[in-house]
Amino acid sequence: MIPGAAAGDPAVATAYGAVVLVHDEVRWHAATRTRAELFAALAAYVAEQAPFQLWPLEAARVRRWLHRGDREQAVRYYFATVGRRWDREQLHLVLPGGR
Repeated sequence: MIPGAAAGDPAVATAYGAVVLVHDEVRWHAATRTRAELFAALAAYVAEQAPFQLWPLEAARVRRWLHRGDREQAVRYYFATVGRRWDREQLHLVLPGGR
């Protein structure tokens, strides 16, 4: 459920969501009202995890994209490379209309 949304709220029908799985267990999740909010939350997760989960060069690339404000590229790259050093993570997105 989106924080602050009531059951039957039209915003729930257009919720954006993300779930990060590791070994079939939920490591992280978020639900937001907009795509921008979702990628801001994902970017915060990626920024926190990259130094520990990625090799240093890969983590530096993520930091550069985040510093430039390219959250979606940072998220895409993180999930494309995570697992080369430690556990593989899977990102599942819920985007209304597939956007």
